[in-house]
Amino acid sequence: MVHRIHPSTQHIALGLLLSIAAMGVCLLPSVVQAQSLRVESPATRFIVRQRVVALLNPMGAEHYIELASRTRVGDQGSLWFTGAHLEVGAVSSVSPVYAAGGGYLQLSPLSFLVLRAQLTGEGIWPIGMDGAGYYGFDTYDPHLCPQHFSAADASSATGYRAHFTGTLQGMVPMGSARLLFLNKFGGEFAEIGAEPFYYDVRHDISRARADWLLTNEAFLGVDVVVGENVILRAGAYDSLRYLPASGQANNQVGPLVMMIFGRPGKALSAVEPFVRGGYYTHHGSRLDGATILGGISLRYDLGGA
Repeated sequence: MVHRIHPSTQHIALGLLLSIAAMGVCLLPSVVQAQSLRVESPATRFIVRQRVVALLNPMGAEHYIELASRTRVGDQGSLWFTGAHLEVGAVSSVSPVYAAGGGYLQLSPLSFLVLRAQLTGEGIWPIGMDGAGYYGFDTYDPHLCPQHFSAADASSATGYRAHFTGTLQGMVPMGSARLLFLNKFGGEFAEIGAEPFYYDVRHDISRARADWLLTNEAFLGVDVVVGENVILRAGAYDSLRYLPASGQANNQVGPLVMMIFGRPGKALSAVEPFVRGGYYTHHGSRLDGATILGGISLRYDLGGA
């Protein structure tokens, strides 16, 4: 039997409003940095983005890296094209229980819009711990909780994910501070493993072997300059995962705080430690529970061609 969880219309509207008023917190630094780049710098540059995160409820950790070639688009002196770019790159995600790798194409035709398509192959394996590995099932079950999965039942699986996102983003100067808003809406098609259904550790949700997932990430906050090349970023986020086929919805909201240290080294363009708290407003097994995520992002500018 398929259980259905339907978030309230008001909550979805709030999430979408925050999305339109916010987006890709990790994309915003690139906009800030783009405004400080000299227009006469090489039109094409090679960049690296690296991120390490640790998460509680659910427990997990991940190392993520992108290597890309980024080319300016439009007149960077124009407000409409500040930070506009075309980017082609390779991406890798590694955790104790999975690894994924592939490529992506990203186009920002205007300063406030970022479009991205990404395709990755993925492998999942057990590590001898309860809840860690690939778990197959015979139906959707929104109440699945990895803490209840036995290590003896875990197995391995492979597959792929195709992810498409559109991001709206912007900032409004307010004296020495800036109001930031960002919303990233996405659709992901994944085909993982051989069982008809499985627990997707990447999104903390049960889904079919071949299934579409809708995502939305929203952020609304402020940047405050607290020192030379040092910015404090603080605000609130909303993160939604929704499976159209089953009606399952996972949603969390909470505060996010980040420090941005600009140009700490010749090639290192930014260091960004961050922490994010969360509260589950919708979830099959974690409803009304709390979560916390912390990590650090590094951005490198390797020069132009």
